[in-house]
Amino acid sequence: MSEGFGGVDKFIANLKGLGVNVHKGGIRGMRLASANTLNVSNKQVPHEEGDLERDGGTSVDERNLIAAVSYGRTADTRKYAERQHEDMNLKHDSGRNAKFLENALNSTRAQNLQIIAEAIKKESLI
Repeated sequence: MSEGFGGVDKFIANLKGLGVNVHKGGIRGMRLASANTLNVSNKQVPHEEGDLERDGGTSVDERNLIAAVSYGRTADTRKYAERQHEDMNLKHDSGRNAKFLENALNSTRAQNLQIIAEAIKKESLI
């Protein structure tokens, strides 16, 4: 039996290392992708005084690789953000709209998957 790849123990260690690198790449990719979605959403968010745009943010659960993009992160903007996002009867300036976050998430989906895949690939090649 050939041990040309360094033996079973080294092979298993390399696989574990690869898993760590894939996870690190996933974290980086999720951060980049959620920032991308926030950026697109900020171009659509109602902007009377800029409160929502300033209040938007991202977070990543590094253990479970779950990203979130949110508005209304403070008590002052929480109800306002929800109403602005959900109430389709509100009037907004040109290019600004309800469902700003939902629209941004849908429109960036393919690009975000590519961002995440590239970050994982880059981290895995190190």
